[in-house]
Amino acid sequence: MNAIPRFMGIAAPDGLDFRPICHHHFFRRGEWRGPPRKHRQEAKEGIDMKPFYATGILLLLLTSVCSAQDAPQAAPQDALVKITRSGSQPPEIGIPDYYAGTVRKEALFDADEPSRVVGGVVTYEPGSRTAWHIHPLGQVLIISAGVGLVQQWGQPVQEVREGDIIWIPAGVKHWHGATDNSRMRHVAITEALDGKSVEWLEKVDQQDG
Repeated sequence: MNAIPRFMGIAAPDGLDFRPICHHHFFRRGEWRGPPRKHRQEAKEGIDMKPFYATGILLLLLTSVCSAQDAPQAAPQDALVKITRSGSQPPEIGIPDYYAGTVRKEALFDADEPSRVVGGVVTYEPGSRTAWHIHPLGQVLIISAGVGLVQQWGQPVQEVREGDIIWIPAGVKHWHGATDNSRMRHVAITEALDGKSVEWLEKVDQQDG
């Protein structure tokens, strides 16, 4: 038995063939030729093909627009591949206004226009953590060592381990850090909005975590 023709995942009604109708059926050598003879015959038999032709033309237009928007930008003539050598970025100690305990931060890369992505490695000694904070465009954390904790405002604390990946949506208030008995290290990848990748809030109360 022949399979029922489908168009965009929808089964065709009885008697209607949805097999692909290419735009070259309508245009040949720059001239309008109309739909294929088969579809003109179907129209005579009472099947209104106009909605399907209109849909096909709309899809072609949308495809052209999307292709234009997704086209990569040409690289500047002075653009160069940049390599940051391991250990070349000296670590910084997290300031007490934003962290509790001992936290070391190492920048991996900064955002160069048109990119907005910044990255770093953060190491938390046992019991250390961030203050509550939010990221305007979200953040990804990749746990690379140890055991840690993460909490979203109003939600229970969750434990994370090496290999876990945490997605923090834009604007979600949260904190993260090490457990009392284990060091934790993570890679942080964050997008900046108008040059700002984080908004720091109040310290975490002991009852929170």
